[in-house]
Amino acid sequence: MFSRKMKILMIAVGCAAALSACTKSNIVQPEQESSFEPDFNMYNNIELDEEQLQADVEDVWLDESEFPMGAAFAFELNEDEAYVDMSVVVKDGTSPEDAAWYAEKYKQDGLKGGHIILLNSRDSEYFEATKAQALLALSVYPGGMQIGGGITAENAEEYLDAGASHVIVTSYIFREGEVDRSRLRRLKEMVGKERIVLDLSCRKKGDEYYIVTNRWQTFTREKLSEELLDEMAQYCDEFLVHGVDVEGKSSGVEGELVELLGRWEGIPVTYAGGIGSMEELEKFKNLGHGKLDFTIGSALDLFGGTIPYKNLLCL
Repeated sequence: MFSRKMKILMIAVGCAAALSACTKSNIVQPEQESSFEPDFNMYNNIELDEEQLQADVEDVWLDESEFPMGAAFAFELNEDEAYVDMSVVVKDGTSPEDAAWYAEKYKQDGLKGGHIILLNSRDSEYFEATKAQALLALSVYPGGMQIGGGITAENAEEYLDAGASHVIVTSYIFREGEVDRSRLRRLKEMVGKERIVLDLSCRKKGDEYYIVTNRWQTFTREKLSEELLDEMAQYCDEFLVHGVDVEGKSSGVEGELVELLGRWEGIPVTYAGGIGSMEELEKFKNLGHGKLDFTIGSALDLFGGTIPYKNLLCL
């Protein structure tokens, strides 16, 4: 067995991501060509070159070696709120099935704990369509899937009542870069520890892994550590940790992160990010000492990738 349970990541509808992207500055074009570290400082009054911004992002998101499903890319710049909404059009051959189809398939195959993620924010014009797909999937497989994306203490019960086994919570429990323990307590009081998955997805900065929020674009001041996992475990049933720097690339797992999670002794932990082959899955098993659950998303053949779904059912 590669894990206590396998989880298939299901994305309900669409794609949106926030960026703090600027050109004509040292953020995208550093003055020293030898510098490869990202600049996380805040800058004001930076002139944006939209054509260069689109070209630079397309170099990444339409790179077939990195994102084989990408066919076209578009973005909408919102200067007032300092973010960019991105949309990727996928190629023919990418699954046309709706969320309910996947939910039914997982139900028939006895896979529990899959993830439904609402990627469009509440103020997006696509949010209601995204939510409708999510609720449809939950109705098809009640008690079989978890849901995340904009979950708060105020709306968590709605999704649990709709059939979610757990709610996946990230940004809500952070405020001003730190864990807001009052919100954690409120969430626990509202729905119960046994219905909560805390998403502690992280990115590496220096030698440490920092938890990131707001579509993985905002670094918190919280470092992922065994001590933090010990404390946060009193508020949830499970942890979900994405290795954000390798997420969606099928280029290999975040080895140091997997080792850190594998050393910890506590509640179940599900890792996501970079598993692109059966060989990489075996490496993940060894790095995590066989203790971690895992998700596979875009690398799965159901979503246009190369890992056979049927092979995973035999694990």
